[in-house]
Amino acid sequence: GNLIGFTDREGHTTTFSYDQPPFPHHLTGAEDPLGRPIVANVFDADGRVIAVCESLGDVDTLDGCATFEYDNVARTQTMFDANGNKSVLFFDERGNLVVEQRYTSATEFLETVRTFDANDKMTSETDPEGHAYTFEYDDRGNMVTMTNPAGHLWDFTYNDENDVILVCDPLGHCRSTVYDENRRVIERTDALGNSDTYTYYSNGRLETHTDPEGNVRQYFYTSQGYLTTIIEPDGTTTTMVRDGLGRITQKIDRNGRVSQYEWSAEDKLLTETWDTTPPEVFQYTWNAAGHMTSATDSGSALTLEYWPTGKLKSVQSSAVAGSTPWTISYTAVDGVDLVAGYDGNGNTTHVLDSFGGITEYQYDTLDRLVAIVQDAESAISRGVSVPVLPRRVDFEFDNGSLRLATRRYNDAAGTVPAIDTLFGYDCGACPTRITSIDHRRVSDDVSLDAMTFVRDARGTILESTDLEGLHLYTKDAQEALTSVVHSGAPGQVDESYSYDAIGNRTSSHRSSTYQLRYQSTPGGGGELLQDDSFVYQYDGEGNLVERTDLSDGSTTQYTFDHRNRLTGVEHFDAADTLIWSVSYGYDGIDRRIRAVESGVVRQYVYDRLNATLVLDAAGNVVKRNLVGHGLDDVYGYTDGTNGYWYLRDQKRSVRDIADTSGVVQRHYVYDTFGNVVGGSGTLVDDVRFQSREFSDLTGLGYFRARYYDPGTGRFIAPDQVMPHGYDIAVNNPTVFEDPTGKVSAIEWACEVVHSLGNVASAMKVTQPLANLYAEIVEAVLTLTPPPGGGGAAAERYRDAMIQATLEEIRDKAITDALGPTGGCAYTAAGLAGGGGGDGGSGPPGGGPGLGSGS
Repeated sequence: GNLIGFTDREGHTTTFSYDQPPFPHHLTGAEDPLGRPIVANVFDADGRVIAVCESLGDVDTLDGCATFEYDNVARTQTMFDANGNKSVLFFDERGNLVVEQRYTSATEFLETVRTFDANDKMTSETDPEGHAYTFEYDDRGNMVTMTNPAGHLWDFTYNDENDVILVCDPLGHCRSTVYDENRRVIERTDALGNSDTYTYYSNGRLETHTDPEGNVRQYFYTSQGYLTTIIEPDGTTTTMVRDGLGRITQKIDRNGRVSQYEWSAEDKLLTETWDTTPPEVFQYTWNAAGHMTSATDSGSALTLEYWPTGKLKSVQSSAVAGSTPWTISYTAVDGVDLVAGYDGNGNTTHVLDSFGGITEYQYDTLDRLVAIVQDAESAISRGVSVPVLPRRVDFEFDNGSLRLATRRYNDAAGTVPAIDTLFGYDCGACPTRITSIDHRRVSDDVSLDAMTFVRDARGTILESTDLEGLHLYTKDAQEALTSVVHSGAPGQVDESYSYDAIGNRTSSHRSSTYQLRYQSTPGGGGELLQDDSFVYQYDGEGNLVERTDLSDGSTTQYTFDHRNRLTGVEHFDAADTLIWSVSYGYDGIDRRIRAVESGVVRQYVYDRLNATLVLDAAGNVVKRNLVGHGLDDVYGYTDGTNGYWYLRDQKRSVRDIADTSGVVQRHYVYDTFGNVVGGSGTLVDDVRFQSREFSDLTGLGYFRARYYDPGTGRFIAPDQVMPHGYDIAVNNPTVFEDPTGKVSAIEWACEVVHSLGNVASAMKVTQPLANLYAEIVEAVLTLTPPPGGGGAAAERYRDAMIQATLEEIRDKAITDALGPTGGCAYTAAGLAGGGGGDGGSGPPGGGPGLGSGS
């Protein structure tokens, strides 16, 4: 009766083996449809697992395998991971994991201690630094309080069905949820009293969603329950045609643009065709194991290869439409041989590029990233000779894994120190609660830029100091910023903001009025029609297509493609004479690979989702970035001749760019929403606010899925995830960030998830951490509606899952093949070990993005 294999609809077979005669039902091995070993289990005479060998492990010698030893009397398990790192687990008589010891050397270890109540609910977890989270439960096992190591407490209230009906943060700001008799959410009210309401069909499908401003969105489904039509508040529709398996075969968007889709038998996207002239066609291929092997369109052609382990081996971009070919390889050099650039735990260790560079990632026994080393690839030149300046970044942590220091070196060996960054926190085991960042030149121990932060119990910044002076922040109960007083900061104008119930700005110090579409057109959306400086026009999808300057009559026009990607910007004077133009190109997985600004061409080469190289039109390297694993985790760059270091703040905005001597060559002063309002120096670079690339011509920042206008504090296109908001970082970019350009609610939830990461660590040795995070995300979205959008923000995620719109289906297809492309991997990556900014290290296991090693 043992399952020995299953075959998918395309005839691909995964096989299972049971080769332990005394235990005929014990799984000993599995192979994927390509015949590659997935895992092999080794058992002792009592049938207990003593080794788990992934594809590189040797079942005979157990080299490269995770091994287990048991002591039933002492109730302990000793584990050695595939890299040989030791952990010892201690269990109580009921099987609860009460002590976890993770060894940092042969004799030294870090110990985490947990306590449980009589119902086996965890009541506390104390990290190796002695910082404890505590939890209380009602008599039904529901968690009713959570207290962090600083003593800040969250309260949860439940109804008789154990559904959360009230969540109160440490400041007493509460959010409520009302359910119908079928336990469906029918109303969510945020801390300001703004309510989203929901109605359902008799079969339980969502029928309408009404936001706090009275805008109603309707949903229609097939008899099988597949979403086919979304009617927006203004009456525009998105329609989807589905096949018998529920897959979208045609989509007509709110502009009337038609896209058609073909799928494999295993629900992998094969083609996407637009009704353009000529038709634009995206084509994707997949191997039998479900990994994407190519992605092509008229402007790009990607080919992906994998190691026998299934991990990404290389991404090759071919010369298409005049582009420069390139290759990124996840490969290490062993003598004259190339081997997989991953360690036994799946951490990415080496990344090679076809322009002569190699970046090495080093880890400690806890799988924490402790060093990034960039140098020229000398062992195998492959005929490439491009200057690569050696450099290195080291990271230091406390025993609880808070990032304490980032140390930069102007050589690969770490013998020529340049700049150190030191971090302080007001709460142990709270990576998001950074209270100080000090960038110091090592040669003379001079502070180049020091920042301090005072936070409230929730973690929102109330005060900060920097080179410009003291800054005082006021926020509403939804955490949105309402005022900033720049006390003692000459030249900085005090800021003020007000918002409607759905997060749109309605007034500010920059404009006395903001006219929104729904205010003048019943059922209109949140499009900004006019402020004191400009008049704005939009297409049916809500994308900004024209902006007219009220002062001189000049216009700026914007062009978007079927995926709502910005492809062009043109600026005309009042006489309709073209002054300048910009064009953008993307690859098949939506990464921007080309920018042309007033004739100047830039091409981008990616390691997963981070741009690591910038090329000119001839294919010469003009910029080489030093990046970690996290999204936007960039520490500096070289131009082939000179090296520079980014010095960033708590949300990864570049405050200073220093040269290798530790001399600041550019200093930026921002307002809260990223407008550059001052500074010094003449060095030109595009990485600025929240470590995103900004254009001096357009004034826009590229945030991947969308472009951001700091002048209005809004994106120029609506969120691709419902319900199509325009705000950035839930209107508080001092605390939150929006690196993907998609729904901030998800990213906010992930910040909460990561702040619970140390609490969650209890389970990471007994189940995949990704699974645990997914469970916590679900809990977070249930328990704590995010700020800024209140219940509506949390519901965006739920709506997105219910609607299964094509953008998310495509994203999921890419994610399944190549690794995470959004959501928690990004924000958690920026917080791991340091709470964002230059403290962000990226998660263990290779980080997010294409072909993640995690």
